Amino acid sequence: MLHVKDADLVFYNDLSADVRQQWVEQLILHPIDAQVTPGKANVENEAWRDIDSAYLLCEQDMAIPLGHQQMMAERARNQGASMMIKTCSAGHSPFLSMPDTVVEWVEELAEVGGK
Repeated sequence: MLHVKDADLVFYNDLSADVRQQWVEQLILHPIDAQVTPGKANVENEAWRDIDSAYLLCEQDMAIPLGHQQMMAERARNQGASMMIKTCSAGHSPFLSMPDTVVEWVEELAEVGGK
């Protein structure tokens, strides 16, 4: 099982200490196999290859550094994905720290997708 040291700061660094603690208490252990299984082992027909996708890059993310996020998004693009990318100043959980930003972008994506 995967355990993240200092999970409060890794996942919720842009929230207040009391709110971070609330969310840390909700975390559960995660099977490490999901992180270390080779890419094509059990995956077929990845949706991002056929469906327009989006990636919200988070500048203050302590779990996945910005450069790594950019690399993942570009790798998908280089493999043929249609990938809309936007950057925000949030940590790993922008839906908690910047919900209005996330909602605005989802609405923007829905508008673009509806055309």
